[in-house]
Amino acid sequence: MDDSLSRPKSEGLAERTWRSVAERLSAIGYGTPLYAVRLKGRYPLKLLASPDDPWAGDVEAGAAILANCFTHGGHRLEARPGDLWEKATGAPAGFTRWLQGYAWLRDLAALKKSGGPGAAPEIGRLGEDIVGAWLARYGGWHAVAWRPDILGERLIMWILHAPLILSSSDMVYRSAVLNSLVRQSRHLSRAIAFAGPGPGLVTAAVGLTMSGLLIAGGERRVKRGFTLLRRALESQILPDGGPVSRNPADAVRMARDLIILKGACRIISATLPDWQQGALDRLVPFIKALSHKDRRLAHFNGAFAGDCPDVDDLAAKSGATGKALSSAPFTGYQRLKRWRTLVLVDAGPPPAKALQSGHHAGTGSMELSDGQDRIVVNMGGSTPEQGEQGSQGEGLEELSRTTAAHSTLILDNTNSAELKPMGRIGNGPVTVSVDRRESAEGQWLEVIHDGYMARWGITLRRRLFLASSGEDLRGEDAILTQIPLGKTSAMKRALTGHMLTGRRPSGAEIRFHLHPRVSASKTRDGKAIILRLPHGHGWLFRCKGAAVTLEDSLYLEGPGVAVKTLQIVLSLPIGAAGESPGESPGESKSDDHKTLVNWTFRRLDSHN
Repeated sequence: MDDSLSRPKSEGLAERTWRSVAERLSAIGYGTPLYAVRLKGRYPLKLLASPDDPWAGDVEAGAAILANCFTHGGHRLEARPGDLWEKATGAPAGFTRWLQGYAWLRDLAALKKSGGPGAAPEIGRLGEDIVGAWLARYGGWHAVAWRPDILGERLIMWILHAPLILSSSDMVYRSAVLNSLVRQSRHLSRAIAFAGPGPGLVTAAVGLTMSGLLIAGGERRVKRGFTLLRRALESQILPDGGPVSRNPADAVRMARDLIILKGACRIISATLPDWQQGALDRLVPFIKALSHKDRRLAHFNGAFAGDCPDVDDLAAKSGATGKALSSAPFTGYQRLKRWRTLVLVDAGPPPAKALQSGHHAGTGSMELSDGQDRIVVNMGGSTPEQGEQGSQGEGLEELSRTTAAHSTLILDNTNSAELKPMGRIGNGPVTVSVDRRESAEGQWLEVIHDGYMARWGITLRRRLFLASSGEDLRGEDAILTQIPLGKTSAMKRALTGHMLTGRRPSGAEIRFHLHPRVSASKTRDGKAIILRLPHGHGWLFRCKGAAVTLEDSLYLEGPGVAVKTLQIVLSLPIGAAGESPGESPGESKSDDHKTLVNWTFRRLDSHN
């Protein structure tokens, strides 16, 4: 397979301007008393059904909430129900989205299910008190609380966990909650047109559809919800099943929402559209492909391992039976697998600017695992609210977006793509070429990207070979000077599309961030590194063409949660040449100059 992937073009200025103006004008109307009257109508006496939530919550988190402590994404808020929403004002954007979306009801439900003595009535009262306080503060339209993606998630959670918030004998309270459900649904039916691109659009469409399915008189909302959901899935899912954002966590989020809707259709015996299951059939093999054997996601382009706690569980609930993809050419990922050894590679350029949300400058990066044990990782993910006011965008998650936070080659400690505010990417890789081949000896992969072409006329090439035994991973990282510096003619400037800097980068580093559970130590001669894994296996790392050191690093287990770890760093001056680790697939390309570094990861204990 020989292919290349180019960065998609962004949405036009005219279209962005029109959407922004239309949204602002609509927001003015939403805040008027007249609009509040328009949301009135017939109100239901009860829900037609309350499906089970297929996704379990955290008992410990539920116990903390019962003790009036809310924690998410590194932010902690202690508040009683009566002053919760007042104290939450000004909280980080990610925390606000979580709190307003009511995903934490899962944690209370998990605590209730655990069966603590006398806990059920207390949990029920807490849920009702919080919802009652929300109705008093946000019962009318609010720019954030009623944002389409947040509103859609809240509708889903209120319907799934109705037993927690609608079991009260207070008929006035019950009526207020049911009335609010319908009013929010009617607003969502109008406002969903202004939902931005991304998985939040799918969440909004699922929330709208569920409200129509499970609240009497919602036939029109069902029809509109399914129509918008189908369009959203067509726009958000690429032919290989990956999301247009290139964030594997977005694929998980869409799949989880579709599985919830599938359960809602089943409980009332509604017909499930074929295209809905078709979307799951495409999403799940992609999610499997971007997961390690520990059944959790790899750290690529915003995803945290914990964004999908159990891929096997998700696949079983989806009804999708497809196997993990070896190649996702439209999304830009490659997967090498032999025996217990798995290598995942980011082989694509950033997405279109309008689709970015905390995207990373990690083109060419890799992760490596041996069975249940992760060995080489990227630092971590980033939240959808990356860079928004009050978010953690300026801290750990901003660091995790840099090229240095990825297991790849970096020049002059500068990012291969420009990191901009609000989690966006500016100039960077435009084209990524991929050559993949397989034989009885093993699997070959070559990835070339032009992330440094505009600055220095340089492309980077990474070649990988995974032996059929799975015990030997060989790599070659090359710095290819395609346009000699000092000869920046008009023609060559036209080829790159940018003015070259006229200077050569002074040095380069290749980083391999290690998982915190991996023990690493240098050999006595200092030329190799021994890696010991949690399950007792050992690997040996060696390289040619660079100096090897062990340095400190960080690993983000979740938003705002970092643990110390180590990284292998290969340092080299530009122009130093190593030796090839072996034959390369096909003929090598013609380059004006090469700088080569060769490295290997070899398993110390054979399975043969």
